[in-house]
Amino acid sequence: MKHFLSKLSKRDLSEKIVLVRVDFNITQKNVTQSLRFTRALETIHFLKKNNAKIVVVSHRGRPLPSEQKSKKAKKEHSLEIFKAPLKEKIKTAVYFDASCHFSTIQRHINELKPKEILLLENIRLWKEEERNSASFAKKLASLANIYVNDAFAVSHRTHASVARIATYMPAYAGLTLEKEIKNLSIIKKTNIHPLVFIIGGVKATDKIEILSALSKKIDTVLVGGGVANTFFQALQIPIGASVYDKSALKLVECYVSNKKIILPDDVVIKNRAIVDIGEKAQKHFCSIIKKAKMIVWNGPLGYIEDKNGRQGTRAIVHAVFKSKAYAVIGGGETQELIGAQDDKKNIFISTGGGALLAYLSGKKMPGIDVL
Repeated sequence: MKHFLSKLSKRDLSEKIVLVRVDFNITQKNVTQSLRFTRALETIHFLKKNNAKIVVVSHRGRPLPSEQKSKKAKKEHSLEIFKAPLKEKIKTAVYFDASCHFSTIQRHINELKPKEILLLENIRLWKEEERNSASFAKKLASLANIYVNDAFAVSHRTHASVARIATYMPAYAGLTLEKEIKNLSIIKKTNIHPLVFIIGGVKATDKIEILSALSKKIDTVLVGGGVANTFFQALQIPIGASVYDKSALKLVECYVSNKKIILPDDVVIKNRAIVDIGEKAQKHFCSIIKKAKMIVWNGPLGYIEDKNGRQGTRAIVHAVFKSKAYAVIGGGETQELIGAQDDKKNIFISTGGGALLAYLSGKKMPGIDVL
């Protein structure tokens, strides 16, 4: 890809208004500990260093229709929480626009000085965002000289601020997006074996679909979490009150006899529900990880919100970080358990969950394809 922000110089960016689409869809209280926040800082620092005027755009959760109608976000959907952390980390003036009115936003942009930041309120307060409205994308484009997509985690979405806007102005991939593309391309292009795929979390459909797309590359699939419960249900193994993906049952039934797929040898049960993989499963999975040359991991292997459901995922984290294999780790909950620690030389922690799976599966990535 030629359109990388890193290829631009100060001459290209100085005093230019740059609208950067980041992913601040963060639920944890300490946002500065989120990988998505720390990665976005790299691109924002780059823009500040090159004397740009920076307009930050993101979504956070899914605002209710009543919020969209009033154009006022509830606390859990507002981006105002990022104003202070941005000011602290970037060491510059940061302004927050809660108006959701283009005339007001334009006035604030006109007042911006080079290196300063204007943070806009949740872009999903506009219903036109998820509808991928052309007129809305044109209005966004009119606010700036250059567009930068640094939100890999939503680049599989056909949304106005992700894909459509880039058709109306000079557009580039930010430092985070560039890093994602280069590291995930290693998995797509490799013929190194054994390649171990670790899947967990609740949603099973997108994780199972990747098995078909990468069937010749993947040697072993280690399954935990709600995905494993879905397999157990398909095999008619009692799961009590455990969480599983009902919508994926028929799809999973096609894979229950696949010898590449390894389900937990034992599980941890609490209140009639499976909350984690057991000690035998942990040892079994870790022994396979130790022999791997490449690893792709998406989703926790237990209900990590409960202290009784974290041990299995923690054991896998330890095994992967100890491994000499090249590894890619993705999925929001998995990231939160790992924290915002730096990548090891052989480990890349992706900011994407569904986007990671979509990219590796070879599906269309509107936010990347348009660049």
